[in-house]
Amino acid sequence: MALTFPYPLSFLSRWLEPSQVTFALTRNDEMSGGGDGRYWAAQLASPIWRVNMVLRARYPEEGWAIDAKIDALNGSARAFLFSDPCYAPPVDPGGSVVVEAIGEDRTALAFAGLPAGFMLRVGMRLSIAWGADRQYLATISEEVTANSEGVTGLCSVMPYLPFGIGVGATVEMVEPVLKVIIPPGGHNPFTFYAGNYMAGGTLSLIQKV
Repeated sequence: MALTFPYPLSFLSRWLEPSQVTFALTRNDEMSGGGDGRYWAAQLASPIWRVNMVLRARYPEEGWAIDAKIDALNGSARAFLFSDPCYAPPVDPGGSVVVEAIGEDRTALAFAGLPAGFMLRVGMRLSIAWGADRQYLATISEEVTANSEGVTGLCSVMPYLPFGIGVGATVEMVEPVLKVIIPPGGHNPFTFYAGNYMAGGTLSLIQKV
């Protein structure tokens, strides 16, 4: 069967098993200032996620397979779905979480479908699938607790919510998903070592919006 894109999580992401991960939100801002100490900043585009990984050593057949799947992405032309294997929520929210309300400026969300008394903690991640194969991933910026009906008040998130997502959208909190591409020079293949193992593989990813 021919490959489909973006790759599902099971095809590549869950095989990466990195030993190190840096997961960072990078901004696209411009700043200017005057001699009197005043500064002005403007956001030129929405922030995007970048991921840098060092992949663990493994048996040769596993390393060759991962490199081949990455090569089949045709550089930056094709995308795959990625979930950070080093991340897990402090507590599994369970159930079916949905967007309950959206702040007027789209900087905050409220949720429904959580267990009663469930606390969303600062730094927790969430993702929402939307549009044509698009993925929104954000972090919680302030604590909020679900009431007895499993509904929270508004809490700040970053980055802000795109206009294509509305109330009722399904929220993934256990295994948040990001759609990514590999930038030019972002893949360093595994090296074979005596002793029949491969190591030294690294991978850089950029969010595909």
